[in-house]
Amino acid sequence: RKANNKEWLYHGILFIPYLKKEECYENLFNIRKDVGYLKELHFMDIKGVGTERFKLSEKWMDLFFKHWYQISKIYILGVCCSDLEKSSFGQGKERQYRIYNKFFKTCLKGALRFCFQGKDQVDIIRIFSEHKEGRQEGDNFKKYSIEQLIQELPTEEEKYPDVSFSTNEIEFVKSSHEKEPINKRASHFVQFIDNILGATFQALEAPSKNRAKLELGFYIAPFIEDALKIA
Repeated sequence: RKANNKEWLYHGILFIPYLKKEECYENLFNIRKDVGYLKELHFMDIKGVGTERFKLSEKWMDLFFKHWYQISKIYILGVCCSDLEKSSFGQGKERQYRIYNKFFKTCLKGALRFCFQGKDQVDIIRIFSEHKEGRQEGDNFKKYSIEQLIQELPTEEEKYPDVSFSTNEIEFVKSSHEKEPINKRASHFVQFIDNILGATFQALEAPSKNRAKLELGFYIAPFIEDALKIA
């Protein structure tokens, strides 16, 4: 992501309680049907106010901030890659995935602390992430964060819940539920968090002058302000 002549990396984590996953999926899909947009939604593809994509984006955000906030959690980390000492992440093609993986782990670690304050125990059952074409040989994204956190969390002085992982790797899914062969429902959640990330980036960095994106950025801005007050 680029804005104001700087390069940014945004990671987002959406926690859905295991016993609520079917209910949450039905919420997402029912809104799709009400709006009449059943195809893949990417924030970057939203162009016009009042379009089906715009309405779905807005109503999905409405769903989270007015209803899901009671049962689910979102955590977002933004990193200005232009300010990083990139040489410390290696050379060539490996540098890109090392940066990506390092800050995904940082995001997940921060999310566990922030989202589960006061909880004694948290069990992470499954983790899904968007399948990206062209991952480099040696990229250990699927296992890196889990392996690192299993080692790091018990030694932390800050208050973390007792975190256990029922999985030893992240599962890739295509962002398009039409193209994903196995975990189609997970694809809808991937699209949902992409929408939240896109609106958040728009609100904070204003990379687009498109009216639809501006309105969605304005919509989410007050919720970001509230979150920052308690961060």
